[in-house]
Amino acid sequence: MISDIKELIKVKFPEIYNNITEIRGTKTILNNRLFQGYYFSILSKGLQEYQNKINFNHPDKKIRLEHSLLCSKNGFRTRGRGITFYSILQILKEKPQTVYELALKLNITREAISYSINKLKERSLIQEHSKGKYDSIIWSLK
Repeated sequence: MISDIKELIKVKFPEIYNNITEIRGTKTILNNRLFQGYYFSILSKGLQEYQNKINFNHPDKKIRLEHSLLCSKNGFRTRGRGITFYSILQILKEKPQTVYELALKLNITREAISYSINKLKERSLIQEHSKGKYDSIIWSLK
């Protein structure tokens, strides 16, 4: 499988093929289901060179990349769920937000925000407010 991924990168993205690290596989078991993934790094001297190599010009993509890099740099800051729940509720008290906006404000991953959003929704504390850009859900207090 890894050789197929290498070949795909070589054909589809020849400009970065010589600048990638070894492709590694990863396995995760979640809810008794096996998930397999693959990852590699693109070698560059800085963020601008990296963005140029992958032709990363869309402003939303740049913001998401910078957020991911910030989370990675901070070691994906974790905190107790209660604190995250409370922080989300405080932010939503001010103004309805998307998961992405909450992740940026709280400096934690979108996955962590999504988990908390689902738990808050189960407890009937929040609701879907409307659809935002790219059909993302905007959440508000109930």
